[in-house]
Amino acid sequence: MNSPYLEFNSRYRDHLTEQNVPYPTAVNIELTTLCNLRCIMCPKTSGVARTPPDRTMSETVLEKIISEVVPHVFRIDLVGDGEILLVPSLILKVLNAAAKQKILVNASTNGVILTEELANMLVRNQLHDLNISLDAAQADTYRAIRGADLDLVLRNIKTLNQVKKKADSLYPRLQFSMVGMKRNIDQLPALVHLAAQYGAQSVMVQAMGEFDPVENESISLRDREHGRQILNKTREIAHREGVTITLWPQGQFDENTTSPVNPIPSPDDHVQKDLLRIKDCDFPWDVPYFATDGSVRPCCAMAPLGNLDQSSFSEIWFGDAYTQLRRQMKSLNPPAECRKCPGRGWYQPVECRSELLPGRDDHQFGTGWFETETYKGENYRWARENAVFFITGKGPGVMEIDIHTVWDIGTTQVIDIQIDEERKHTVTFTFGERRVVYLPVTNSENLHSVRISGKGWRPVTTVPGELDPRSLTVMFYGARMRSMGDPVRFSDNIVLRGYSFSATSMDRTHSITLFWENGSAKTDNLKQFFHVFPDVHHFRSIVFRGFEILRRFDGTKRFQLDIDFPSPSHSDELMIQQIQLQAPPSWSSGQYPVFMGLIDPRGNRIHPQSRIHSLHRSAIQLGLLEIK
Repeated sequence: MNSPYLEFNSRYRDHLTEQNVPYPTAVNIELTTLCNLRCIMCPKTSGVARTPPDRTMSETVLEKIISEVVPHVFRIDLVGDGEILLVPSLILKVLNAAAKQKILVNASTNGVILTEELANMLVRNQLHDLNISLDAAQADTYRAIRGADLDLVLRNIKTLNQVKKKADSLYPRLQFSMVGMKRNIDQLPALVHLAAQYGAQSVMVQAMGEFDPVENESISLRDREHGRQILNKTREIAHREGVTITLWPQGQFDENTTSPVNPIPSPDDHVQKDLLRIKDCDFPWDVPYFATDGSVRPCCAMAPLGNLDQSSFSEIWFGDAYTQLRRQMKSLNPPAECRKCPGRGWYQPVECRSELLPGRDDHQFGTGWFETETYKGENYRWARENAVFFITGKGPGVMEIDIHTVWDIGTTQVIDIQIDEERKHTVTFTFGERRVVYLPVTNSENLHSVRISGKGWRPVTTVPGELDPRSLTVMFYGARMRSMGDPVRFSDNIVLRGYSFSATSMDRTHSITLFWENGSAKTDNLKQFFHVFPDVHHFRSIVFRGFEILRRFDGTKRFQLDIDFPSPSHSDELMIQQIQLQAPPSWSSGQYPVFMGLIDPRGNRIHPQSRIHSLHRSAIQLGLLEIK
């Protein structure tokens, strides 16, 4: 299908649905469906059809998850329809397995039975994050929603903090959460005060799906304007208190994050863009849900796509059912459960850019990436062992990729980068080095897939005190595709892949950037010459890499500059050469053609094999030096 939108491009869809789907990055494990509370907004309380019966995961199923899946992921989330603290032996089994693999474990609890003994177990075995579902900051509202004593839960949290302090441990870090309802949303600011008082680092607001007895209660579905007002007020308080506010999903109070009532059949129609919606959910690619009965689900709300009693995890994850779901998720017709799900938002189809920045163009990322993070005000993403992104721009041309490797000795230094189906380029970094990698794009495609791959490394200490296992220690800061047209080929396999010629009118400076592909090591003593035509009587200076270059005049018909050909610093990348031409104030207005050519060590000119100017056969015209 020819479409302006990335989601409807066959290469993009095939990549996300049928090719190269990696193992998940994290897993949700439901250890039990037993619960000591009956909260009004919980499906278990209402007994809706999908609610599982009371049961606990068998050790056989848990062992299969630990052996087949856990070695591939970097995080385990203990969640589900039950209270995990009712099965401490299974929690301990997960924590021990995670410690061997050096991965993180997070958990959610209502906190009612968080005794000192359980607190000691969680602290001693380094549970990383503990979400405590409070849903209110006032005791009467809390009891009306959860049927329990808020003061008891707060005492338990205080006990946990005392255990952490005695053990001199930061973990588990605490988060409070609230399901956003009309009856509790006004207490969000007070919940932030409680979080600051009891050492919670963040407060999360989760959008609620509606069913009896909470029809018309969801603040994200029924009164987003009021939700935005409370959120804005709370953010000011949170900033003062040093507490982070998060939303699940992020855009639950935005005006246009709901899907159309009926699917739109014509994604090619530009007029319909505001009506088109894609479900913004990555669970089918990143996070499977393991239920207590061994079934593997895309999430807690969907039917099983397989069971560990009958199949291996890889057979399920890479099987037909998951493939079909992934394809459907990137269409205008996601499954009915997804259309009703409040846990994930919607987005408009993306028109692919020629520049890719994490945090702005996240839908141009394919498989193999972790979530966008920030370092010193810049967004980046960690790459896995095989990470792919998509970018547009008519080839041939030059691909610019901004990469930073981390500082720890022994981490990733060598990566391969492959553009489309072209050959791989091996790129080598020093520890802690950041630079822009320049690579050739030789085909005439308009949409390009770029694959970054390498030997995985785990674990990597990226934050003091945290073991954060990344497949590659490669921080990706962005990319840009420069369309350059046909390359210019010289003898000795030297290729000018592209160039840019730009002017700054304020200081009359002209910048030339040349992208060289050197297929031969015989570039020692190779010279370049630059000619400026026609008559040139004055030329104050030519600055190259910060140094003024000596100038030579050949009569009054041209200006000629000879410089050394650049030496390659990274053998499998393009060599970048930057030259600045600054015209003096005495130059008259007009246009001056600029030519460039090569001279071998014996003084012979190396003739280009393409783009030869008819008046100057040993050089190519780069552009016009324009004086205004």
